[in-house]
Amino acid sequence: MRATDHLSSILAKASENFSEDYKRWVKVMHWLGTEAGIAHLQAASSLAHIDIILRQVETEHLEEVSGPDLNSMSYTTMFVEMLSRSWVLIAYEIVRVLADRKRDDRQIIELKKRLAAVRIPLAKAEIEGADRFQKRNGGRLPPVLSYPMGEDPRISGWTYAHDGSHTLQTAVCNHTGAIVWRPFDLVSKQEIEVCRRDLSDEFLNLAK
Repeated sequence: MRATDHLSSILAKASENFSEDYKRWVKVMHWLGTEAGIAHLQAASSLAHIDIILRQVETEHLEEVSGPDLNSMSYTTMFVEMLSRSWVLIAYEIVRVLADRKRDDRQIIELKKRLAAVRIPLAKAEIEGADRFQKRNGGRLPPVLSYPMGEDPRISGWTYAHDGSHTLQTAVCNHTGAIVWRPFDLVSKQEIEVCRRDLSDEFLNLAK
């Protein structure tokens, strides 16, 4: 069997298991065509299919991390992280367009903020808003502890440097198996939690 056939089977299984969510994505895609322009439908279609596959893989991920072989090697976490990163990067660009066109829609503006809190560290290895913080504070960087890739954050870290060394701390949602990112919010001056599945559900709720 070709790799493409395997991928098609995965999508078919996920679409069957999460058929109601798939129907909601179809509704959202039609809504986006009206609100953001038909050129964004291709990106929205990619976002929808990645999400449906992710929901399937996240469910299997939860079964793994809740099972007796928690310490065994698995590709599931890698796949969840990889697909989640792609999903966020696509979702942010679509929501950014919506936010530019619907500046008074608080639901869209809030979703954009939550996506940006994750998207900036993932795409640029920087804290969202660090540039603005520097300008307001005479070039001073946020007094935030950052962690090296692969190190245990409980025992090591350094002051945020704004040089592409910042990494997001992550956890696993114990209800869905989705990735939970923990970006630092410079407004509240504390770490916040952003669950990938919650972002997806908030996106689906945009279609009135």
